[in-house]
Amino acid sequence: MYKPDNDLLLGIILVCILAGVGCFLITLTRHHFETRHIQMKFFLIALAVRFAAAIVVYEFGLINVIGDADSSGYFMGAWYAGSWRQQGIGILDLPGVLLGALDSYHEGYYYLVGTPMYLSGSVGRMPRRY
Repeated sequence: MYKPDNDLLLGIILVCILAGVGCFLITLTRHHFETRHIQMKFFLIALAVRFAAAIVVYEFGLINVIGDADSSGYFMGAWYAGSWRQQGIGILDLPGVLLGALDSYHEGYYYLVGTPMYLSGSVGRMPRRY
């Protein structure tokens, strides 16, 4: 049985920061500048829907009903991050290592997930409060 141990408060803070950064980046556009307000509205609605869905799935136990097939990406990302640490890959070596994502099909996501795990030293989806 899945037990939620996510830090919801940190998630809310992070989604607010990401919303602010996203809206700021939309204001920097030179193309379609006149529609930037509707772009921000669409972005914020999509972010809110995605965050609400994540809360329903992970905080309220819907994960027990639908399963967590997407977790393979996280497991593989964690495996890559651990492998890079064991090999002694340094921060300056990382760009060369990331080129490995281009060597085969459908592995780029694992590198994308593994990179922040490697840089932060954390393999969790959300940091836990102890």
